[in-house]
Amino acid sequence: MGLLQPHVGYGDRDGQCPLRAKARKAFVVHHREHVMAALQAASEAGAAITLLSPPAAALSLGAAVFAAMIEDARLHYPGVDAVAVLDCADRPGMALNALRHGVKAIRLAASPEIISKINEITAQTESKLELRDIPACDLNNVEDLLTSCRKWLQSQ
Repeated sequence: MGLLQPHVGYGDRDGQCPLRAKARKAFVVHHREHVMAALQAASEAGAAITLLSPPAAALSLGAAVFAAMIEDARLHYPGVDAVAVLDCADRPGMALNALRHGVKAIRLAASPEIISKINEITAQTESKLELRDIPACDLNNVEDLLTSCRKWLQSQ
């Protein structure tokens, strides 16, 4: 892999470049209605999406509530390819708790040593540690959720 290749640094653990496929659009979801609107828009568009919790949601909302909210909404849109990422701030204990509650993707701001240890755990649990910033449509304070989600999915 050369230094000037455009996908350098963007590979997953298995070395595959997720940017080769059409990029997922992301939504910051604060509650169940946000999740439902994003999943409905993705279902209509046939799009794969990422559902991001607000920053530090593991501390305020909690892993169990986040996981239940996502799973409940997925029952209505089982065919949608959606990855849900819970932000655990700088708390590795919250990240481990999220994995125990079945959250498959977490975000954590921590030292390289802790990131390495959490990465080992996520590899064993078929989970993912998300480290990059993801451009997203924050659905907080949006009046027409479904229209906003549809527009975001259509945007470049």
